[in-house]
Amino acid sequence: MRIAVVAGASSGIGRAIAKELCEKYSGTFDEIRLAGRSAAGLSGTKEMLGEANAKIIQGDLCDPLIQKQVAEADGASGDRFSWVVICAGTGYYGDFAESDIELSNETVDINCRANINLISAFLPNCSKGTRIINLASAAAFSPQPGFAVYAASKAFTLSFSRALGRELKDKGITVTAVCPGPCNTAFLRKSRGGKELPAFKKKRITTPENVAAKALKAAANGKAVSIPTFSMKLAYAASKLLPAGIVAEVLYKGNRD
Repeated sequence: MRIAVVAGASSGIGRAIAKELCEKYSGTFDEIRLAGRSAAGLSGTKEMLGEANAKIIQGDLCDPLIQKQVAEADGASGDRFSWVVICAGTGYYGDFAESDIELSNETVDINCRANINLISAFLPNCSKGTRIINLASAAAFSPQPGFAVYAASKAFTLSFSRALGRELKDKGITVTAVCPGPCNTAFLRKSRGGKELPAFKKKRITTPENVAAKALKAAANGKAVSIPTFSMKLAYAASKLLPAGIVAEVLYKGNRD
């Protein structure tokens, strides 16, 4: 059986990717697994998918038992993962010195530790043609004063994804890191704690549907990175051309507008 998995499928980009998978790539899998913390959110996603053969796995993706359930497959019977999508993530704005260290640790646990543990669990039943999608962020491109831990965690995701992609290339398994900028999701509102988005970021907001469509197209084409908007492509180019200190200063001031 061919299995697609979307971890973090209860809302936002994860939900949009699940929908896009079922609408445009349903011929590449027999079952889609929807994993995440919110039972209500996962049920909403499953309902949205209509007649798709969807299975819900509700729980904390940092929990090894949940990770095992999400990645369960019988390779001896021919089960394999055709799509592995990791969208689960968290993050919080605010200067690190004034932040809650527990929230910072939670960011690292979900964005980094759970990410590599999940992928490690999936890999034994991945094979030629498997597409792995890892949700990074445009925040990965540069240091982000006021969003330091999140940006660092996503820099980890981007670097890990690119290196893993090269390691798996000869096996015919691709890894695509997705790097959106601000996206109109519950995460955007939660991460800012109700605070207004800086003006320079408001103008660059995209939609989960746009991110999902471009992420899946990039993965289907074997691309290492998907940057879904032109403005974030410019940000990526700037991060390569300008000294990190200058970029950090610009972002520091911008985040305080």
